[in-house]
Amino acid sequence: VLGLERKLMRSLLFPTVEEADIAFHLALMNSGWNPSTLANIDAESPYLVTPHPKDQGKLVLTSEGFFESQDEEEEATLQASKARARGNMQFCTGLVKHTASPPFIVAAYIKRVTPLREMLKRQYVEAVKELEDMRNRQADAKIIEAQYLKTQELRQGCFNVWLYVNRKGDIKWLHTDSWNRYKPSGYTKLVSYLTLALDRLNTR
Repeated sequence: VLGLERKLMRSLLFPTVEEADIAFHLALMNSGWNPSTLANIDAESPYLVTPHPKDQGKLVLTSEGFFESQDEEEEATLQASKARARGNMQFCTGLVKHTASPPFIVAAYIKRVTPLREMLKRQYVEAVKELEDMRNRQADAKIIEAQYLKTQELRQGCFNVWLYVNRKGDIKWLHTDSWNRYKPSGYTKLVSYLTLALDRLNTR
């Protein structure tokens, strides 16, 4: 009735790729971690965002995905394993009330994309069943391989924090394979979000 495009309506409900990049880079800047560690944190881990040890028992995670606290100085902790450090745990703390702190950003982002993650899980289950059917009827090896790769990709998405919906309406996620995903006016090649942000700052 109002003439709203589907693309616009989706962007009101779920993050776009640029919003995903904004949240990711803000968390990255304030965490001190390397991009690979932050990009590969496990969204399904119950220990991903927790109260700081000194504040155990004082904080409660609300249905909105934020910690409920009466003390402005109470902190939350973000933790993940670092592949380059042989899986050793990395920790990052931030004030619960500070909306730019990495624990706050990650907890809020996970909450916002919960419906997307549930949809990916359903797609994964369906893809696995289809793969089993292909194997049972001895389908062509190349078709089976393509389906297997599809299941592995969906499985990766199920655990990725940084989900978003692209212009076509597909669920995608940030990964470290390539950071170049924007093509501003005047560019012949794709550029990263940092290049995009710097161009805007220079223009202003």
